[in-house]
Amino acid sequence: MGSNKTIKLGVIGIGSIFKTHYKAITSIKNAELVALCSRSEEKLHSEAEKLGVKAYRTVEEMVADPKIDAVIVLTPPYTHTDIGLKVARAGKHLLIEKPLDIDIEKAQQLVEECEKNNVILSVISQMRFGGAVQKAKRLIEHGTLGKLTLLRVSMKWNRSKKYYDSSSWITDSQKSGGGVLINQGIHFVDLLRWLGGPYTKVSSFKCTLKHTVPIEDTFVGMVQFKNNALGIIEATTTACRNLPNIIEVHGTNGSIVIKNNKIIEYHFGDYSLFNTIRSKLYSKIFSFIPLKKGHITDQITNFVSTINKEEKLFVPGSEGLDTLKLCRKLYENGT
Repeated sequence: MGSNKTIKLGVIGIGSIFKTHYKAITSIKNAELVALCSRSEEKLHSEAEKLGVKAYRTVEEMVADPKIDAVIVLTPPYTHTDIGLKVARAGKHLLIEKPLDIDIEKAQQLVEECEKNNVILSVISQMRFGGAVQKAKRLIEHGTLGKLTLLRVSMKWNRSKKYYDSSSWITDSQKSGGGVLINQGIHFVDLLRWLGGPYTKVSSFKCTLKHTVPIEDTFVGMVQFKNNALGIIEATTTACRNLPNIIEVHGTNGSIVIKNNKIIEYHFGDYSLFNTIRSKLYSKIFSFIPLKKGHITDQITNFVSTINKEEKLFVPGSEGLDTLKLCRKLYENGT
């Protein structure tokens, strides 16, 4: 039986994504932000005073606070394991912004350390909480679409020079792990792997086509899954504006196409009159049904509820590790 205890949270890192997390935390009934930690002393104290929370200059000071139940890490990717290990060893539960880390061995160490210290570890993958992709997942699991044959995820976003100049680590592959694939596209890599299942082969192409940066801004990857279905990921930050995210799942007995978390195509069976009418009807109906968009609020809620033993953790750290492994394989097996 679960409890309704208020989980007291500390946040490490108060960059641009912090506002989104803060808004999410304050909307959750059993969550309370009680402390911030940052290397930027002036910004730290200003933000902590404004929000009425404690300010810690070091991770060690924060995790020593007995009132803190869990920590959310929002620092650059290359720091995640180093910080996470200190949090885990202090017995605090841990939620980390994607990716889990940029190094597989370090990420594996973090997963193992959290298990050893009996603390919950989760990685931000809020797109899994979207109503449309969860519908697609259920259709796959129930065999409604038949044998999977092809999956495609497409992310065509705009990122300006201002974005790339905003933090030095973004364009430093030793700190970010790479470009568009691991920084933005990792959400779609995660969905491709979650929907398609275990994979056996990967290949890819990457280019820098618009921005003057030492990391890729355009990436196309291909995956062969264990069931022989094929998967494609398209990711770019060169679009003139943010275009709709597309997720397609095709099987021998059906297809589903998702556009910005709305199901726009939902097809069944052969060309019989019954299946043709049913497919057109379902596609029309679902195109008007408002489905929940996966949000960071959903994931923090699940994280807090798991700590309180009210829910099962939806995105365990091991899942974040597997998604990181696929990202790294795509980089390694590309041109």
